[in-house]
Amino acid sequence: MINENLGFEIFSNGLLRTFDGGKTWSQITTLKLSFGGFLNGVVIDFITPNTGWIAVGSLDEPYTIVLHTDDGGCNWDVTRLSNVSGIISLDFINEKHGWLFANTQGGSLGSSDVELYVTEDGGKNWSEISKTESNHQTPGSLPFAGHKSGISFIDSQNGWSTGGIGWSDAIWFYETNDEGQTWKPQNIPQPPKIKKLNAYPNTSPPKFFSNSEGIFSVTYHGEGDNQTKVAFYSTLDGGKSWNPSMPLTVSGPFASDFASLEDGWVIDGNGIQATIDSGKHWSKITPNIEFSGIDNLTLISPSVGFVTIFVPASDKSSKDTWKLYKTIDSGHNWVEVNLTS
Repeated sequence: MINENLGFEIFSNGLLRTFDGGKTWSQITTLKLSFGGFLNGVVIDFITPNTGWIAVGSLDEPYTIVLHTDDGGCNWDVTRLSNVSGIISLDFINEKHGWLFANTQGGSLGSSDVELYVTEDGGKNWSEISKTESNHQTPGSLPFAGHKSGISFIDSQNGWSTGGIGWSDAIWFYETNDEGQTWKPQNIPQPPKIKKLNAYPNTSPPKFFSNSEGIFSVTYHGEGDNQTKVAFYSTLDGGKSWNPSMPLTVSGPFASDFASLEDGWVIDGNGIQATIDSGKHWSKITPNIEFSGIDNLTLISPSVGFVTIFVPASDKSSKDTWKLYKTIDSGHNWVEVNLTS
């Protein structure tokens, strides 16, 4: 969901849109597209309720489709990027300037090949700005080692790439100061009460709320006592420095999101934990549903949120499905949203 009312659902034969928070969905019939039977990465980035982009990769086709709208999804411009698949991340800072991050399907255990593309005309044209492969790297590009989870830019020059290395305790967090051409590791402090041995941290792309305020998470898998913990790093100076929160223990699959620098939720199989001070303190919310199988959380405001839950097939004759739920009372009560046109 883009906001409390506007949302999109991508499937192999097209695109669905809702204007009423998921009560009704309609297929965008003006968009004559087929994404193939197997999608290989779907990312959405809206900078306003009207202006946004959707990138869709396909395992069946040798290209990625980038869709752009400036009227809330009524009409779309379509661009095809040949030989680009495995979409990881899409990030625009204004109507013209954006980046597309893709996995080239190469790599090995604990490593991955990636390409970074930039556009300065709203997505009509893209150029490769950095490339990482096991046998070839552009000067100053991201290291081959590490599974990359995404990118995030705060302005036309400064951005971050995130990920993790399954066999390392190093925090994988790289910064660029030249639009993404070259990268270097940014040193960030270890959060309190984290044992470095066998913590295997994974970072997520920073989410910015202004030119100075932003936040990102680091997940520690199997840290010390085999518990998964997540810490949140916040900045007040545009990413020059980052301050960690107290780590939070989570159980099984979990999802997190922040509506502002202060207001955030973490949801796992045990329920919801909420913060109003960037993760320094947490309070428990008891919801009316269970969140086992949670896949994604979008927090629109401290009171409004959406979650996507994965429901595996019950037998060989059925299929895996996803369910979307919405809350408007700070997570206490959730209602399923119908995902059909």
